Amino acid sequence: MTQMPHVWIGTSWKMNKTLGEARAFAGGLLADPQGDPRIQRFV
Repeated sequence: MTQMPHVWIGTSWKMNKTLGEARAFAGGLLADPQGDPRIQRFV
């Protein structure tokens, strides 16, 4: 069996976010810690 390749999904971190926006952004990334094992998230 061939293993599926990993998919990398990334985003940039803008230094002009307010504290509330930064917390919401980080919370969104952490919302699904198990997620799809083929996806590697990064900032």
